[in-house]
Amino acid sequence: MRTYVQHTMRFGDLVAAIFDRAAQYDTDPKEVSLLATRVVTYMLRHAREMVIPLSPRR
Repeated sequence: MRTYVQHTMRFGDLVAAIFDRAAQYDTDPKEVSLLATRVVTYMLRHAREMVIPLSPRR
């Protein structure tokens, strides 16, 4: 049996985490930016395919 755990975070925090992770793979700022931008773009394009229930606002 698999347990599904949903994590939520602000979009800006997600982008910052992606840039931090990309910086671990390369030291050239242009390459880091390109890699992170591609990941964010990929996630946004495929977000429609993901089932993400909206949580009520606090």
